[in-house]
Amino acid sequence: MRRATFGIVAAIAALGGLVLRQTSRETSREQKEHLFVNEYSRFIEVDGYQVHYRDQGRGEETLVLVHGIGSSLHTWEAWVERLSAHYRIISLDLPGFGLTGPKPGMDYSQRAYSNFMANFLTALGIDSCHMAGNSLGGWITWGFAIHYPEMLEKIILIDAAGYMPQKLNSVVLNMARNPLLSKLSGVAKSRSIVRQTMREIYVDHSKVTNELVEHYYQLTLLKGNSKSFVKCLATNFWENTHLIYRVQAPTLILWGESDRWFGMDMAHRFKEDIPNAQLISYPGVGHVPMEEAPRISAEDALQFLQDKSNQEASKA
Repeated sequence: MRRATFGIVAAIAALGGLVLRQTSRETSREQKEHLFVNEYSRFIEVDGYQVHYRDQGRGEETLVLVHGIGSSLHTWEAWVERLSAHYRIISLDLPGFGLTGPKPGMDYSQRAYSNFMANFLTALGIDSCHMAGNSLGGWITWGFAIHYPEMLEKIILIDAAGYMPQKLNSVVLNMARNPLLSKLSGVAKSRSIVRQTMREIYVDHSKVTNELVEHYYQLTLLKGNSKSFVKCLATNFWENTHLIYRVQAPTLILWGESDRWFGMDMAHRFKEDIPNAQLISYPGVGHVPMEEAPRISAEDALQFLQDKSNQEASKA
C-alpha cells in the first residue's frame, strides 16, 4: 500500500514538474504567427476575439470549415486545395484554439459556439453558406443548424461529437477528463503526448510524421490553448442530443470506420436521427478522414454539395 501511494505521489510530482516546464514554454500569438499565417490569413474581431481565418477559392456559394478539438484551420488544407475551384472557402481557428486562442471566461457550450459562428459569418457579410465540421466542429455544425437554420444550406458532419460514446478509447482524453489530472494535463503538453494523441486518431501511423507532430505540438504552446483543450473537453457534448432530429438541412455524414474515439454506432445514430441524411464510411480510416483520406472524402463532399436534388427535397 505504501509503495502504491508513493508511486502515485511520485507520478503526480513528475507531472507537476512537466507542467512547470511546459508553462514556461507557452508563447504569444505574435511569436507563433510565422508558423501558421500565410497569404490568405486574415484577422477580424468578433465577440472580443481576434479571430484567425482564411478566405480562399472562388464560387458563388460559400463553404465554411470547422475544425476539431485541439486542432486549427490547417486540418482542412487538402480539402481547400480540392474544393476551392468550386466554392469560396472560409476556414477559421475556433475560439480557444489556434491563433484565435482563448478569452477569459470563455463559454464552450454548443449555444455559445453557435452564437459566435453567427456573429463571425455576419461580420464577413455571409448570410447563407454550407458548413462542414469534424469532431468538435461537427458538434458545432449540427448545433448551428438547429439554432440558425436560415443561415445554412447543407452540412457535412465528419466523425462528429454528439452522442455519448460507448467507450472513450483514449489515454489522453481520459487523462484530460480526470478531475485531478485535468488540472495538470491542461498545460502538461509534450511532443510524446501529442504523438500519442495523433496515433489514436490516425489508423495509418506512417502518416504521423515528425512534421505533423511538431505542428500540433506548437499549437499547444500558444498561451492558454492547452487549458482551453481541457476546459472544452469537460463540456457535456450530449446535452442536446435529443434535439438532433431538428436538423433540417441536407446532411452528409462522413465517418472513419476505425475511429477509436467515436465508433460507427455514433455515425448510424446520426443517420437515424437526422431526417435528410446520408452516410459514407471509410474502411481503415480513423477520426480525421479529411486528413487521413483527403482525396476521397473531398470528392464525396463535392458530389454532395453539387447535388441539387437533396436540397430541393429538403424544401419540399
